[in-house]
Amino acid sequence: MEMVGALGGTEAARQLLRGRDASDGFTTLWEHGRLEMSVEAFVLLPRYQGLFTEE
Repeated sequence: MEMVGALGGTEAARQLLRGRDASDGFTTLWEHGRLEMSVEAFVLLPRYQGLFTEE
């Protein structure tokens, strides 16, 4: 949430997606079987399609 507050939601998501390694948050979601709550899952939703490219 700190990153979202500082950068805004879209830019925070882009930064997380650019990272080479999984974020701590992604790892925690994976450990709890909740990857549907990850940034990676949300950016694939049709309503966010215009904000992100395949790259």
